Amino acid sequence: MEGLRSQMSSIFREKQRCTEPPDEQYKYSVLEIFRGTNEAVEVNTKKISHRALVSELKKSVSHSPGGDTEMPFLQLLRIRCNQDYGFIIGSENFGDIFSLYGIDPIFLYLYTDGNRRGYYHVRRPDGDNIEGVESSLFHSAGMVLFWSYYPKSRKTFAIACNYSLKTSFLDPYDKLVEILGGMKEAFEYPWYLHLASITERSMWLEQYVDWIGAKILYIEKRISQNDGVSPQNTLTLPELTGVSDWIHIVGARLVTALGQADLTIDLLNAEAFSSCDDDREFGGIDMDLNSSRVQQAKQLAALFRVQIATRKDDISRYQKLVGNQASAIFGLINLNIAESTRKDSASMRIIAVMTMLFLPGTFFATLFAVPSLKWDEDPVITNRFWVYFAFTIPSTLFILGLYEGLDKKLAYRKRFSLLYEGMKKHYEDNFKRADPSQWQEDLP
Repeated sequence: MEGLRSQMSSIFREKQRCTEPPDEQYKYSVLEIFRGTNEAVEVNTKKISHRALVSELKKSVSHSPGGDTEMPFLQLLRIRCNQDYGFIIGSENFGDIFSLYGIDPIFLYLYTDGNRRGYYHVRRPDGDNIEGVESSLFHSAGMVLFWSYYPKSRKTFAIACNYSLKTSFLDPYDKLVEILGGMKEAFEYPWYLHLASITERSMWLEQYVDWIGAKILYIEKRISQNDGVSPQNTLTLPELTGVSDWIHIVGARLVTALGQADLTIDLLNAEAFSSCDDDREFGGIDMDLNSSRVQQAKQLAALFRVQIATRKDDISRYQKLVGNQASAIFGLINLNIAESTRKDSASMRIIAVMTMLFLPGTFFATLFAVPSLKWDEDPVITNRFWVYFAFTIPSTLFILGLYEGLDKKLAYRKRFSLLYEGMKKHYEDNFKRADPSQWQEDLP
């Protein structure tokens, strides 16, 4: 198993998912939550340069605040990502921190292989500690969160890597830190980061679905403004195309929202929130710590289940609305194209009529100007006038015959193409898929 974990780490390094910081002054943000000397929960944020990052984190891991190594303690390291989803940290430093925190290296493979999103959990022994170490990975749309929890000492070590995405929504890490500070009294519980991540995703989903709803109303308003009668209430083709683009964007965002809702439900279904009898245990949580906090966590989890289920219903309803809007806008685009085609046809008819009006005059003007007609002499028509008809009539017949031949050739080519495709499909259905072992038995 250790060899497999080592292989997972090497795959992560080979994929070059880590990039060196841009300059020597680059610093990392570290959040720490612990109980102070007066038993009050303290929250501390500090900045550490990339050169001293590993050494400073080693001091925090081996000596928690207060000098007592058995004190509950939580440490969260923030690592930013570049546009290629690479961690802005040296690969050696990242590997050392991952090992220092005791996070299972298999999560590096899960993150690297296809950038999988979801929730994953592993429990493995930790030396003589039979309770082992709880390792978790939560990969959402805006952030990937690795963490380990030591049940015996109630310590949590986490790495949050958030993407640098251009969006109007609140940064997932900033929201997560705000939530962690709001529920800091429960930092020593194993479900602390679970519940904080669920809260952050639920709030993000609320804002995201509301944004989608506003865009759907905007699209509905634009479509309803198009009556197709008065020019001022008729959308042009570029405007219809713009509305169609918004429909595609909203459809893609709905898929993202549905995925995040399912992801949050997966986190709610984690072991930390497994359904148990109220008077026994709650997903392995020590009930002697503080039963009221456990009950509060259970109630919050139940509320989030209802909220996520409601939001999923909203997403399904929005998907149906977007499907109807897509059909409506597609019909309007076709009507616009048909109207443009009708106008073009009318213009072509006008050009054809004007051409027919001037064609006789043009023809006779050209004919009367040929040298074979001597208007100042008698007779007017010379004996060489037949040359005009000798070239005109054969050329006209040749052009008509060439057009007819090309037209028939294209028609025959289309027929032969359809015949070939039919024969090919018949061959594949009846011969190519047959079992070769039966062919010998059919021979006489």
